[in-house]
Amino acid sequence: MARSTGWVTGRRVLDAFLGAVIVASGAVGVLASSSSATATSSPNTGTVTRGTVQATESTSGTVVAAATYSLGFPTAGTVAAIDVSVGQQVAQGQVLATMSPTAAQSALTVAQDNLTAAQDRLAQDEQGGATPAQGSARSPSTEATTTTLPNPATIAADEAVVVAEEQAVNTAQQVLSGTTLVAPAAGTITAINAQVGQTIGAGGNSTGAKSSGGAATASGSLAGAGSAKSSAVGVSSAGDVMTLTDLSQLDVTCDVAEANIGAIFQGQPATVSLNALPGHEFAATVASVAQIGTTSGSVVTFPVTLALQHPTSAVKPGMSATVTIVTSSVDNVLAVPSSAVHGTGKMGTVTVRSAKGVDSRVTVVIGLAGTSTTAVYGDLVVGETVILPSVSISAPVTGAITRRAARTLGGLPGGLGGHVGRSGGGKLGRRG
Repeated sequence: MARSTGWVTGRRVLDAFLGAVIVASGAVGVLASSSSATATSSPNTGTVTRGTVQATESTSGTVVAAATYSLGFPTAGTVAAIDVSVGQQVAQGQVLATMSPTAAQSALTVAQDNLTAAQDRLAQDEQGGATPAQGSARSPSTEATTTTLPNPATIAADEAVVVAEEQAVNTAQQVLSGTTLVAPAAGTITAINAQVGQTIGAGGNSTGAKSSGGAATASGSLAGAGSAKSSAVGVSSAGDVMTLTDLSQLDVTCDVAEANIGAIFQGQPATVSLNALPGHEFAATVASVAQIGTTSGSVVTFPVTLALQHPTSAVKPGMSATVTIVTSSVDNVLAVPSSAVHGTGKMGTVTVRSAKGVDSRVTVVIGLAGTSTTAVYGDLVVGETVILPSVSISAPVTGAITRRAARTLGGLPGGLGGHVGRSGGGKLGRRG
């Protein structure tokens, strides 16, 4: 009788435990199902707006001065004076430096004297001359003269000498004028590479120690001796006495990949942000697009120059920049987040959610795909909610009991369960 009572008691305990496990399994399953449903039934949403959609091309670049002049004396000599300092703003035609004029002045004096002598000789030969004639036998004491006509060959030779001496005087005058270095344009002195007393060669090539400082690449000629104009900062060439930079106009140079250069044209608007000035954006315009690309390894890019509009004094040549060029733009159009549009080509759909939570698909014509939004044409209203792709969230498998849940729900009777298995369960097995 005692054995029968123990078996019944064990059976009841086992049934109670199994019931608790079933209830727990259901509870965990419901929680898992609820979590999974929440992850899939709450997609991201966006809003239909009306405005401007823009497609852009972004790349990195560098701020440069629009015009940089490398200046030097056109003749060799010794620097006598430097009349400016680095950072000084100068006007066009202002004297920047001078060279000792003694040798140049002496050369000019000699050339002028030679020209005067040649001109006197030409004038004399053009007038002809009188020579004594032979006296007659009857009157040997009677003196007579003979007039000599000008010799064309002699005059031509004299004229050639005069022309050569005139050229020598002009050259000497240019050399003397070249001992004074003047600003070819208004700008700021950004480097001085010579010092008083230094002997330099023609074109600014130094034969003595040079002071520190950089100069610009001399590419192309400029009216005026001893200067060269450049459109970018680079390595100095011959005329390196000092560098004059026009900071009134700053540009940004950048490279655009060959796959995207077809969308870049002169005059396109752009924005420029500088690493050195976070939070500031500057308007710019595409000024030029190179017609010949450059190759680095297997990558081909095309240089593009943008003109900055109204840069502040804080913007300096050499600063690194991020350039965003507007390649296409449409105004006053309906726009939705680009991820809300489904379809390829010109036709697509947008899923709209009503105020009551009902979703419906609307067919649209796909317009310009911008950086973050896409222009669409269809039966949409500004302010409507559109459905974006859901974010995938992992959830427990429905109906499964996690180890933590099993420990929480079944851990307490675990000893009891094991006891039942050993006593009642074994008895059930034997009984069965």
